[in-house]
Amino acid sequence: MNPAAWALACAWRGLDLPYLLYGPVIVTGPDPGGAVETLNNSLLAQAEEVTRTVAELRGQWSTQPPMSEPAARLELLANARRAIHRT
Repeated sequence: MNPAAWALACAWRGLDLPYLLYGPVIVTGPDPGGAVETLNNSLLAQAEEVTRTVAELRGQWSTQPPMSEPAARLELLANARRAIHRT
């Protein structure tokens, strides 16, 4: 599972994706016409901050695991959304 990509996708879309993401991902940004373009600096900073935040959270889970998978997802999303608002 790629929890950073899943949390970032959920936070950017404003919803909880009902499926998980696995493996490496490529993140692109939309242009006004719906095509794909490179991320601007703001979105790149958000992606990097969410990735750092998720890595820290997973480290915390090694000593204090979440109560359940749904609890882990909620915690991931809350931390991702806070990370985005900090950037």
